[in-house]
Amino acid sequence: MAFTKVGRNNEVKRLYTPVINEEDLPLLKQYKNKGEDRSLLRKYVLTILYDFIVERLFPATLAPNMVTLIGFTAIVWHAYLCIYFSPDFSQSMEVPRWVYLNNAFCLFFYQTMDNCDGKQARKTGSSSPLGDLFDHGCDSLTVILGAISLCVACNTGPTFMAFTVLINAFIAFAIQTWEEYYVGGLFLPEVNGAIEGLLILVYVQFLCGWHGPYIMQLPFNEFVEKVFPLGGVLRWILEWITPSFIHSITAGQGCVNLMAMTAVGSTIKSVYDVFTLTQKQKKSFRVVLSALKPFVVVMFGSLFWVAFSPDDIMVNHPVLMFLTTGLACAYFCNHITLAFILNTDIREMNHDYMLYIYMGAIGNSLLGFLTMGTFYLNEALVLVFLFLVVFCIYVNYVFSVFVQISTYLNIHVFSIKKISLK
Repeated sequence: MAFTKVGRNNEVKRLYTPVINEEDLPLLKQYKNKGEDRSLLRKYVLTILYDFIVERLFPATLAPNMVTLIGFTAIVWHAYLCIYFSPDFSQSMEVPRWVYLNNAFCLFFYQTMDNCDGKQARKTGSSSPLGDLFDHGCDSLTVILGAISLCVACNTGPTFMAFTVLINAFIAFAIQTWEEYYVGGLFLPEVNGAIEGLLILVYVQFLCGWHGPYIMQLPFNEFVEKVFPLGGVLRWILEWITPSFIHSITAGQGCVNLMAMTAVGSTIKSVYDVFTLTQKQKKSFRVVLSALKPFVVVMFGSLFWVAFSPDDIMVNHPVLMFLTTGLACAYFCNHITLAFILNTDIREMNHDYMLYIYMGAIGNSLLGFLTMGTFYLNEALVLVFLFLVVFCIYVNYVFSVFVQISTYLNIHVFSIKKISLK
């Protein structure tokens, strides 16, 4: 078994803590992927591209997880460039224009690979629960890295507004994952974040590369006139039907606010759908909501931390704050997906150790705020410690899921066994 070592007396020792109970492993063979992406753009336009790539370009020996990994590598690269050129999200004007064009390509490339991996799995007969988990895990990490690149393009700076970009994105993602668990599958509407939402991010990055990063700092009405066909007419209509304060906000601020409104709308719909289902099944909606406790603690606790930090933690360490909060949220999302695949109760998953550490960090910030910065632990050290804890927990989760599922199902993670090609 991978990630093991042989000690004295030939005793095999694990190098990870198992995430899946041994008695739950047989449930993997009962899992069937259910869901549908009803995006009209995907159905009538993009699927032509996806089918061409899978049928004409991908060999039958290419594993679906490798397709996902190749796409995710592009996301990591685009985020690295953003952090390198604008580490505090406020140097968008100094970022070379080719970086934004690269970002647009990387985001579109990831979306394409993310939609091709499932088709490749069906083509090669290698669909598995591990593939769904890996795909969902990469999606959750893309939320973090995509939020970073959007903050750079919109020149948010290391502000509270920048942090809400991450929180809004994860609220929508987490609630959708929670809905998937209770509804029994992922059913995306005709307009959704995975297709249209990501393409908006592609368009924003492309505009910054084509026109220059100043484009997102123009007043919103000037932005509309410059980038849309019949822009002058659209600007006149916009100024006529909207209040005057809308005209003064920048295009970047407008983009962030649009994301927030979209996240709220998506969340309300998902919560309503789950509420309707629980009423039909005569279940307690309060019990169903309790599954979101870890998200509530991390998301709103982190917002409180950023808002009242005595050391201005977001100003001084924006990237580390993004990565720490994002990894914690991604970890909880992945656990919900794992519970969905195993058909187990998500409330039985123990996250208390991480939540206690998080609450300790938030409590330290509150203590510093209440004592006017005279009595509290250095927040930078607390954040580094918290990141290391969350990172180690997340890495253990990944190793455990990879090893346990691939071993039990007798499959490879990034290659296809010959038997899968028959």
